[in-house]
Amino acid sequence: MTEPTLQTAEEVEAAEKVRKHKEALEDLHVRLAIASGLDEERVEALQVALKNQREYDQAVRDGADATVLARIAEV
Repeated sequence: MTEPTLQTAEEVEAAEKVRKHKEALEDLHVRLAIASGLDEERVEALQVALKNQREYDQAVRDGADATVLARIAEV
């Protein structure tokens, strides 16, 4: 198992900006899907997938162990 690397405040801030930008693009993708008339079921599936991925990513950032991450990925 590898040890986590320490990050400078600037690196943490940059990573947070990248994460927020990625999430904004994903949210825009959902809005565009709705605007283009994608059926409700597919839009909902996209929203659930994004929510689940964000929950998993947050758990990783919070330092969750492999068991917790596996459980999140499972449900």
